[in-house]
Amino acid sequence: MRQHTHWRWHLDEVYVKINGEMRYLWRAVDHEGEVLEALVTKTRDKAAALKFFKKALKRHGRPKAIVTDGLRSYGAALRDLGQGRPWFEMHSAVALSMPSAGLARPSLSAR
Repeated sequence: MRQHTHWRWHLDEVYVKINGEMRYLWRAVDHEGEVLEALVTKTRDKAAALKFFKKALKRHGRPKAIVTDGLRSYGAALRDLGQGRPWFEMHSAVALSMPSAGLARPSLSAR
């Protein structure tokens, strides 16, 4: 089922422990902060990024812009998908600018 295209995606990968084993959790969050897609893999390479993009694009269509944390696997996977023609704008940002990055952080408050 194909839904409407979310015009800007923020992509992130996190190293998490699942059932006692360390894995990579790949996430795509839209410009409103809604988690669009998530995938758990053993590796953090081009093949894993390509699998993640194929899954997200199949379900949500193509975004107009993609914001990443600068991981080179994203660019390599997107070049394979675009076959040399960029159909998106790619931006790099620090992890603190991610819409969902601040949710798990403890706040510093005066005691």
